[in-house]
Amino acid sequence: MIGGHDRGARICHRLAVDNNDHFGNFNIRGVYLLDIVPTLVQWQSFSDSKASTGTFHWPFLANVDLASSMIKSQGGDAWCRMMIERWAGKNPSSLKSLQSHEAVEIYSYYMAQDSVIRASCEDYRAGAVEDIQLQEQDQACGRKLSVDTMVLYSTDYLGSRYDVEDVWNQWSGGPSRVCVQGIGEGVGHFIAEERPEETASAITSFWQRLNDLPKTSEPLW
Repeated sequence: MIGGHDRGARICHRLAVDNNDHFGNFNIRGVYLLDIVPTLVQWQSFSDSKASTGTFHWPFLANVDLASSMIKSQGGDAWCRMMIERWAGKNPSSLKSLQSHEAVEIYSYYMAQDSVIRASCEDYRAGAVEDIQLQEQDQACGRKLSVDTMVLYSTDYLGSRYDVEDVWNQWSGGPSRVCVQGIGEGVGHFIAEERPEETASAITSFWQRLNDLPKTSEPLW
């Protein structure tokens, strides 16, 4: 099983779609994706003013030279703290969890480095070019997720802009192959940090159900 949050989840999505074509004897049995919709869906949503305002950083960071220069001028650490505050939820206990163990300070420390700023921007550039091209090809060919999938998302963050379950049902091999679960009560984008126990419990349950089934079994849902 593979899984991740945000960019890590997007990589896992790519791997899971490519699973049957490229990995030979390496079999991905399940994938969990935290707080994302497919990259192509994200870009298509910029026709909506609310979605565009909430995710302005996508086109901004994809302009690598411009964004790198402006973030360096502000300070990558200041940019990082500002974005975390913007994307985090409003639940006091969740915020306390997110800020524990000096996590924000650690993220900000590394984001102050020029190489990290540049790499972060290049990541978004690839998301605007290569990633989009691959997903457009997938859609044209009908290539979808073909492994059991769990999607966890923040109902107040991602869920305020998308019908997350409907989106992933369209991008999977069928509604029976994907389980979508929202996490509410003011939790923001960083669901693993803001609600670690609930996130871990959901992933563990998913993993256990995968292990309880033979490799040739039917989908979980």
